[in-house]
Amino acid sequence: MRALLSLLALLGFGLTGCSDEPQPRPPLNILLVSLDTTRADHLSTYGHELETSPSLDALARKGHRFARAYTPMPTTLPAHSAMFSSLYPRQIGVLSNLGTLDEDIVTLTEHLGEAGFVTGGFTASQPLAAAIKGETTGFDQGFDHYDDTTSHVRDANVMCGLALDWMKQNAEERFFCFLHMFDAHTDYDAPREHKATFGVEAEEFLPGWTHMSFAVEPDGLTPELVADSVRAYDAELHFADTELGKLLDALEAEGLRENTIVLVVSDHGETLDELIEPYAYAFDHGEFLYPRELHVPFVLWLPAALGIEGGAVHEQEVDLLDVMPTLLDLAGVAPPELIEGRSLVPLLEGDEVPGRTLIAERHPTPKPQNDWMKGPEYALVRDGWLSVHSTGRGEELFDLSRDPQAVNNLRASDPERFEKMRARVEKWLEVKLPVYGAEAAKAGSARDKALEGIGYTQGG
Repeated sequence: MRALLSLLALLGFGLTGCSDEPQPRPPLNILLVSLDTTRADHLSTYGHELETSPSLDALARKGHRFARAYTPMPTTLPAHSAMFSSLYPRQIGVLSNLGTLDEDIVTLTEHLGEAGFVTGGFTASQPLAAAIKGETTGFDQGFDHYDDTTSHVRDANVMCGLALDWMKQNAEERFFCFLHMFDAHTDYDAPREHKATFGVEAEEFLPGWTHMSFAVEPDGLTPELVADSVRAYDAELHFADTELGKLLDALEAEGLRENTIVLVVSDHGETLDELIEPYAYAFDHGEFLYPRELHVPFVLWLPAALGIEGGAVHEQEVDLLDVMPTLLDLAGVAPPELIEGRSLVPLLEGDEVPGRTLIAERHPTPKPQNDWMKGPEYALVRDGWLSVHSTGRGEELFDLSRDPQAVNNLRASDPERFEKMRARVEKWLEVKLPVYGAEAAKAGSARDKALEGIGYTQGG
């Protein structure tokens, strides 16, 4: 195992032993908010021209914004499982929303619980339910209280209310609260006042379609309908952000804000109208490893008791695997011995953290709709460059510093750089990493059918 760790460290892949004793920290609470399906570049916090996220903007101004944060997989359960384990989806065997997080994985929640935190989780949609049709996801492990749903999607105002009530009830304890909001996922149907703010004309999102992956009738995607749907997505972001702001204000009023660490992230982004012409694909995620699905918000606000100055923007590349070690460090809790991520606390304190190769993956769905979807796909992010390696769609190279939307493929004009990046991906795949668990269900199972209604058997 130690030889394996040395090889991975040499390749810049993480999975290093963490033997340092945790620093003593003040006894603070933690609120971890996941804004499902939220692409960074459609938040005003990250430069979007429309004011979609004023609450998050305010949080970032006094906190720490990571400008280049990525997900290891643009699918809900795998991304969250990776976030809570600091291991890649392929290592833990959670490769789709049909996977199961193995009970042998000790999660962020469990580590905090063992350190004396009371733990509560609040999830807004089926993929993070404790179990679906009797088949477990394993994601609820370690939570003292887990409030989930398997029958419907719950809006941001409901989720924030549930989380607030629980935090108030546990105000005398040291708590960890995980809050999941699903509003930016299709269907984009924000409350009327938020639609009006962004000029959304349609009463419903894309009438006639409940899931837009590979449009059955792409000719029906008129320019007017597409533009209206993009505005409807922004309205959902604004709705979730507004409710988040209300929650933070309520914590302030309860006297809890000053001793609660707040981290806001997303599990993945969303492709909007960018791929209609080449793939008849719109308003979905899980199939393409481009920045619109990989680049996610990562905003951290710290209480004054930690003595770490805020108002900073960090340009170093990070990903969701860094969430667990960072929060454990801030809580004064020792991290697991073997993890992929690293604590970002040194960055917060003005020092450096070692660079790391970031890998994202996409795996075949049970019933791929296109030949080029049958094989897995991998992407690598390093030093401002993105390479995409697909057996069905070919291979691509992008300079994200000049081309943040990954439009101009430089594979042919910079072959040397591309070959180096491809070699890194191949090495990553060759190393026999620990693998836990397996796909918990296959196409046609009860759980598969339960997820089908919101499109979760074909993406995420």
